[in-house]
Amino acid sequence: MKAWILLLLLVPAVIALESSRVYIVDMSYADGQLAVKDHLLKFGYAPDYRLQPESGFRIEVLSAEGEALYAFNFEIPTDEFTDIGEENATISGGLVRHSATDFSLVIPYFPDAKEIAFLDARGSQLGVLEAEQPEEKADYRFLIASVAVLIAAVLLIVFLSRRRKK
Repeated sequence: MKAWILLLLLVPAVIALESSRVYIVDMSYADGQLAVKDHLLKFGYAPDYRLQPESGFRIEVLSAEGEALYAFNFEIPTDEFTDIGEENATISGGLVRHSATDFSLVIPYFPDAKEIAFLDARGSQLGVLEAEQPEEKADYRFLIASVAVLIAAVLLIVFLSRRRKK
């Protein structure tokens, strides 16, 4: 029983160690124009872009030599499906197509990436974002917190087991 509790306490630490860095790019689309509003580099998970549209906007992560390290197509999320449930259990609604929207894309991080290029459906470059490199300072706060929780759990288990013996 004690081993299971300790194992469950270690799971968050293992999950944190398994996560990788990703770029989160905040974008805006209005009247056919795509613009990058903001971006940041953080720990997280990039989605699997194996299923992607055959055409549309394109993102390419480029190395210093101009080689595409990663690329995928995406569509602008302008469609909104609205459904309204009524009192007589019927559902009504439909498709609303917006001409402007804000959205974010999660892009995998590559240490040797120099820039992220945004292309339209014809392959014309819309813009380039310099690939941010992480700071080298180590952040051990999560690891220290995990170890502190683990030590507290072990002490609690020892205290409860001694209390039961008395």
